[in-house]
Amino acid sequence: MEPLRAIAKEVAENLPIHLLAVGVLVLLAHGAASVIHAFVSFVKLRGSFTLSGVWVGLCRLPNYPPGVEAVEIYRVVARGNQIDLSFFNYRPDVREIVKYEGAGVLRGQLLSAYYFVPRSGSSESGVFVLKLFGDNLNGVYAQYDARAGAKLVVSPEDEFALNRIALGAYGRLRLVFGLAPVKSHTEARALYDRVATTQVP
Repeated sequence: MEPLRAIAKEVAENLPIHLLAVGVLVLLAHGAASVIHAFVSFVKLRGSFTLSGVWVGLCRLPNYPPGVEAVEIYRVVARGNQIDLSFFNYRPDVREIVKYEGAGVLRGQLLSAYYFVPRSGSSESGVFVLKLFGDNLNGVYAQYDARAGAKLVVSPEDEFALNRIALGAYGRLRLVFGLAPVKSHTEARALYDRVATTQVP
């Protein structure tokens, strides 16, 4: 009986370590499988057009002071015609960077999506419909502006536009982890101006 007790004691003492080791191995295997899946998807899609990427645009809402326009940086992930998106709103007059999340569907060249602020204390949300023109998305958005008497804001047709941008590896990595890609309106505006400048004939 003593040898069995000794073995049982040893197993009991080492069980947490074994479970930890198994857990780590499972996580590593899952991570490796995700990387392999992402690589295979990349190889299959290489050379194919996709909306996936980083986009930038301007935003104007009634609650903004006169002349103030925000810069928004979007991360778009396309899986077939299903779209996941998140974006960050940078205003020049406030330090807070507001994060939005949303989803949509791509039908032909039309992207229809909704977005919201993922905080329990915020009811801010909206929708937009955009049409693809080359590396640009143009269309309209509609949003009830809770900070301007719940006024319904509908942008003029084709005033709302997103442009694809090339973002550095560090900024892209921050977006993958749900973090703002740059730290200030000044940096965000520089990204927008760089794209806008290249589009001038």
